Amino acid sequence: MKRVFLPVERLSTLEADLRRFRDGHKLNGYQEHILNTYNFQPPAADFTIRSVCLVATPIWARQNLCFAFKDQDCVFPMPGGRINPDDSQKGLLARFSAEGIRAVSAESLPQKRLAVCSGLAAYGRNNITYIEGMGSYFLLEAFYTNQPCDDPWRDVVGMEGCATCNECIQACPTQTILADRFLIDNERCLTSMNQSAEPKFFPEWVDSYSHNCVHDCLICQSVCPKNAPYQENIAPLVSFTETETRMLLCAIPYEWMGDQMRQKIDRLELAPYLAALPRNIKALLRQMQIA
Repeated sequence: MKRVFLPVERLSTLEADLRRFRDGHKLNGYQEHILNTYNFQPPAADFTIRSVCLVATPIWARQNLCFAFKDQDCVFPMPGGRINPDDSQKGLLARFSAEGIRAVSAESLPQKRLAVCSGLAAYGRNNITYIEGMGSYFLLEAFYTNQPCDDPWRDVVGMEGCATCNECIQACPTQTILADRFLIDNERCLTSMNQSAEPKFFPEWVDSYSHNCVHDCLICQSVCPKNAPYQENIAPLVSFTETETRMLLCAIPYEWMGDQMRQKIDRLELAPYLAALPRNIKALLRQMQIA
């Protein structure tokens, strides 16, 4: 786990920085939507907010899932979860409390950009952030705290080596990562497409063999040289019976699942993607010619 504190006053700097960024780049509708979700005003709290803390906790490079279907075991990956379950938001708040630090969640801040401007992370060419010793395999959590701190602020920087490396650009199956601009075309990104149930069917221009994950996409991270040391950090396999697989393919509501299956869904944090899983898993099964 790594963390960094910034003075809360830096939020006004960040807000102005993103305003200039918006004015200087042509953004698509999804990017405009994301920018509009940010809130730079600290909340009311029963302590004096002095800083923002960014915490990065390590995750598995991937999590493999085994789906029993038509007498075959079909193994497909998804992004990995927390290596240490205690690194949840609740667990991190408990650690703050044990240190005598008061803290509340700061979920509405642009965490990636804060991590880069704090010196904790750097942007990769694929617009994903990287941390020394973790690669891109970490989760960020932001908190408002009463902890006084120095000011580590810096300008946005790209990761060393990205300027002369085109691995992610060449590997991206939907040409999401652009050579001539920093922003990716996230409306073409497989991650953006397969996180939600819409569209009901993938666009025809998406090659059926580009699908590689139960949700999200791992291609640009998997080919990145900076992630090479972490590729074998694979979470223990989780298996679904044929009955459970068919329940997922039929979009059975979470409430209708048995206790054992709900425990798997909770442990894998799959609940937000349940509506999208039928389409995504079917796309993967078609690659194996068993859908």
